[in-house]
Amino acid sequence: EAILSMEKAIEIDPKNGYYFQKKGSLYFDLDNYEKAERDYTKAIELGDNGPISYFNRGLSKRLMEDSKGACEDWKKAADEMIDSAWYRQVPNRAGRLVTRMKALA
Repeated sequence: EAILSMEKAIEIDPKNGYYFQKKGSLYFDLDNYEKAERDYTKAIELGDNGPISYFNRGLSKRLMEDSKGACEDWKKAADEMIDSAWYRQVPNRAGRLVTRMKALA
């Protein structure tokens, strides 16, 4: 039902990457990593939730045994996260996460 709600939202506003990011997370929770990756990619293309979408797409790729692709996405997430408002709000926590993601890449 939640996926249907996101699909309706996308129908109304197909250029809103937030909806694709959320739908990707719903698919991820259902262990449908291919569809999750597709929706995270669309969110990235639309320029929404960059660090989150890259990070989550990396998780999807890793669970589909694409370690190289996962590491590339995690590096991109780390690079974008440094410029995010969240990073400035909680620099210690964010800094540790960025360091871990870069170590994986």
